[in-house]
Amino acid sequence: MMQRYKYMKKNKGSGKSIISGARKTAEIVWALLTAKTEFDSAKMTGIYKPMNLPEQALAAAN
Repeated sequence: MMQRYKYMKKNKGSGKSIISGARKTAEIVWALLTAKTEFDSAKMTGIYKPMNLPEQALAAAN
């Protein structure tokens, strides 16, 4: 999540990045609570790669 924050901070500013990170954290917590599952930190590892092209965004949505 820090990689995403740093990327967004560079492009959108720190205020919007903080709000975005807080929302993403809340979404993760909500999903865990509603599904009654345990948090798995292994799923949080990786490199943040933003989608730059509309084709990539459409491919990810389908």
